[in-house]
Amino acid sequence: MDSSNPSNDGSQPGSVDGFCVNIKAKTFPAAGDAPAVKVLESLSFSISSGEFLAVIGPSGCGKTTLLNLVAGLDKEFSGDVPKVEKTGFVFQSPRLLPWMTVAGNLRLVLGQDQGQDVNMTAMLAAVGLQGQETVFANRLSMGMARRVALARALLVEPDIMLMDEPFVSLDESTADNLRAMLSDLLELTPRSILFVTHDLSEAVRLADRVLILGNQPTTTIGEMVLDRPRKDRDEEWIRQTKGNLRTRL
Repeated sequence: MDSSNPSNDGSQPGSVDGFCVNIKAKTFPAAGDAPAVKVLESLSFSISSGEFLAVIGPSGCGKTTLLNLVAGLDKEFSGDVPKVEKTGFVFQSPRLLPWMTVAGNLRLVLGQDQGQDVNMTAMLAAVGLQGQETVFANRLSMGMARRVALARALLVEPDIMLMDEPFVSLDESTADNLRAMLSDLLELTPRSILFVTHDLSEAVRLADRVLILGNQPTTTIGEMVLDRPRKDRDEEWIRQTKGNLRTRL
C-alpha cells in the first residue's frame, strides 16, 4: 500500500481540514474458484471541517469497503487516506456486547476513568436515553441500541465520524426520529461525517454534499451540493432534490 498518509492538524474535535482521500485501487484477492475482483479504482474526494458528506451508489458497489479503508480497518489497497487521531464508527448493526449494560458498552471507548461518567450521562440524555445506564444491551429495542451506538461514536469526540447505513432495518417512524435527533445534535456540535446510505431521501435530508459512486470498478461519478440549511428542507424540496439526484445515478 502507498501510505504517505498526511495527517490533519487535529486542532479541535470534529475538525479534519485537508482530509483528502485518494483510493487508486482496492482489489479483493482470488479465493477458491472466484477470481480477484477490483472493487474501487480512482476514487477521490475531500471533506472539509464540519461537513456532512453522504455517499450513495448501487448496492454492492463498495461503499462499506470505502468506509473500512478510511477507518484503517483494511490496509490492503493502493492510495492515500489521512490518519486522524480519533475516529467514530457507527456500523450497520449496533455491535453492542449483549451481556454488558449500556454504561458498560460506553465505557469500552471511555476507559475506566469514573470522571468520564458525567460525559456519558450527558450524551445519553442527548440521544434520549437518560436513566438507561444500567439496562443490559440485550434488553434494548433496535432503535434504542442504535442510539447507544451513536452515543458511543460521539463520546470519543471524533475528528471524523463514519456512519454505515446507521438507520437501516428500522421502521420509518423510528428512523425519522433518529434522523431528526442526529440533525439536532449536529446543530449543537458540528462534526465531519462520512455517511453511507442507499436512501436518497435520507441523503438529501441530512447531508451538506452528496458523493455519487458508480461504474465497475467503482469510482466517483459526480456530486451534488445541498446548500439549503437542514432546518429549512421541507418535504417538497426533499422530493424535488431527490428526483434530481436520481437522474444522476
